[in-house]
Amino acid sequence: MIKRKASIKRRMPALRGGASRTVQALVAIGVALAVPQSASADTGAATEAVQQPNFLIIVADDLGFSDIGAFGGEIPTPNLDHLARQGVTLTNMHVAPTCSPTRAMLLTGKDPHTVGLGAMAEMPLPEPRPAGYEGFLTERETLPARLRQLGYTTLMAGKWHLGMAKDQWPGSMGFDRSYALLDGGANHFGTDQIGAWTKSKFHPTYNFDGKPVQFPIGSYSADVFTNNMLAFLQSTQTDGKPFFAYLTFTQPHWPLQAPASVIAKYRGFYDEGPAVIRDRRLARLKDRGLVPKDAIAPPLSGPDWASRSEADRRHTAHMMEIYAAMVDRLDYNVGRILDQLRQDGRLDSTIVVFLSDNGASGSQWDEIVPFLGGDNPESAALLSEQERLNEIPELAGTSASFLTYDTQWAIAAMAPFRLYKGFTNEGGIRAPAFITGPGVGQGQVSNALTSVRDIMPTFMELAGSKEPSAPAEGGGRTLLPLLEGATEQVRKPDDVLVTGFANRRMVLRADGWKAVYSDPASHGFVGSHPVWQLYDINTDPAEMLDRSKDEPEIMKEFMDIWQRYSENNNMSFYGDGK
Repeated sequence: MIKRKASIKRRMPALRGGASRTVQALVAIGVALAVPQSASADTGAATEAVQQPNFLIIVADDLGFSDIGAFGGEIPTPNLDHLARQGVTLTNMHVAPTCSPTRAMLLTGKDPHTVGLGAMAEMPLPEPRPAGYEGFLTERETLPARLRQLGYTTLMAGKWHLGMAKDQWPGSMGFDRSYALLDGGANHFGTDQIGAWTKSKFHPTYNFDGKPVQFPIGSYSADVFTNNMLAFLQSTQTDGKPFFAYLTFTQPHWPLQAPASVIAKYRGFYDEGPAVIRDRRLARLKDRGLVPKDAIAPPLSGPDWASRSEADRRHTAHMMEIYAAMVDRLDYNVGRILDQLRQDGRLDSTIVVFLSDNGASGSQWDEIVPFLGGDNPESAALLSEQERLNEIPELAGTSASFLTYDTQWAIAAMAPFRLYKGFTNEGGIRAPAFITGPGVGQGQVSNALTSVRDIMPTFMELAGSKEPSAPAEGGGRTLLPLLEGATEQVRKPDDVLVTGFANRRMVLRADGWKAVYSDPASHGFVGSHPVWQLYDINTDPAEMLDRSKDEPEIMKEFMDIWQRYSENNNMSFYGDGK
């Protein structure tokens, strides 16, 4: 287990009434944000004045574990790096294998199967869809809804991907103000040259405070989302209320697109290939204590870099240059938000959470085409033309292109973990994450097993909720004792996290034992027979050594856990998984 490097110095004695030491730190810096009188006791609001921090959640889309500087990456991300140094880095943060289920857990603190996101809306399922697999958020008692009851102004800008119908929009889920891309993705400049995306069944839809709006064509998505969040924050400066801000970028999700001036900064950065970049990142991760010193990288799979043609190497490296530019622009916009809060005098009273929604994406063009309606004759013709445009080097990274990066880059970005987005191997569900703010330990590293569903109970406790502290089955746990340095773990050794996504499954125990339902070669299910395997991810984060035959008792326990989970969540239509 990774130990913290230094003790936390900002611990304070708890106040009467059980108020958090983190909340107490707000008093120490002179912040007094009281619950409005209108907040009633039956909503869980405190009957006495409670010092409430502001909250800011920043979500990156398909970001790799080591893509930012604080996690060993070569891409300059000074704003995110500064935030990470000020708080607690969570090296064992688990999310869902794809975006919608992660967002559902974040905003509810619950298992996605219990709130409508057992499957994404884009996944073909039998109709009518089974309960829990509706493809949109069915839970109304969301984090913003609960915080609004406690006197917060709730703000959202960016990707929503939790429902397309009017009663599923952010405004119906607890947000006072919102600028939302309702879909799972879009052209980052608002439109494409021929309409392969905008005329597809995956048509991007934007919504501003409950009304459809047009994206400002030619602007960059990260800039647009940030502009709206800045406007929302500015409008709250004098309302005397704490805020909850949810900023969800679409970077670096495909298509790979970024401003040309930013792409140019990374010319030549990746000419040595993914294996070299992976090894350098892994060495930095080890030096910073973010992964075990003896961790090894799983194989990249695919052709060796030296065996590729010069043209192929240049094209592949250029895709990564564009990807790096997307991460760069994300960080730039994080800096804009931080500058605004600093100028307002509110940054020191704001708890900031940063994480990715899943592992890096290894999706390739032929895998994406079905989502864009490639089975429709008209769409098929458009997509064929788009594929032609993708071959023109001068268009790469512009609004006319629709590109992904090589799967090897995704594998490299997730090292020392195995695979990438869509899989229940660690590379699909281990996210870079950190939390910073008043009362949170500075410059700390924690390898405690944490989950994205832990964010809601943590925020609720900080905001002064009096709801029971015991988590519901499958629900999150408050991270406050961990953030304040009172404990090194928030889960007992035999506590488990369970994830089921389509035909990929996982049971992870807090002591590090993990059962995963995966292809023996760990590279997809097509043409092979998936099996349950067992790993000790404390000593084998790359999931290279199957221990299922060595530990039959653990394996049986995990299979029993899975069987109960499958039955409770109506997963029989995916097969029994035995």
